[in-house]
Amino acid sequence: TVNYQVGTVAQTPVTSNTDMFEVDRKVAFTVVERATIGTTSVNPGQTAQQTAFTLTNLSNDILDFDLTAANLTTGTTTPRGTDAFDVTSMLICLDADNNNVCDAAATATLTVNDLSATTGTNSINVLVLGNVPLTATNGQISGVRLTATARFSSTTGPGARG
Repeated sequence: TVNYQVGTVAQTPVTSNTDMFEVDRKVAFTVVERATIGTTSVNPGQTAQQTAFTLTNLSNDILDFDLTAANLTTGTTTPRGTDAFDVTSMLICLDADNNNVCDAAATATLTVNDLSATTGTNSINVLVLGNVPLTATNGQISGVRLTATARFSSTTGPGARG
């Protein structure tokens, strides 16, 4: 007899001398600001100033991720203070070797394909670049959010080509 739940809902027990039980894909990941950069000090008018993040796949399968960057709403409280201005022309790029330099051209959105679920190869570093407006003043903070959306892997998910 197999007793199981889907979420917190108990399902009808299955009684048989043979049965098949499929474990589905668990989707779990984190996006965190990379401590090596943390707060980026900038001056008004500077371009392509960066904030660094690490995306980590904590699931039980290879996944693709779509990444987008956005300014926090002015007035939002951040760990470093209150957001007071928006950076412009935000772009995203991979920093696979963790040297704070884009490994390919930065784009408005970014897709990370086939991020492993294996410990040690399950993380990728990403840079978000933005231009600082001339109206920014000393001591002001601009908060940036990087959002990741998990997708089936293009090579291992449903409909993948072998």
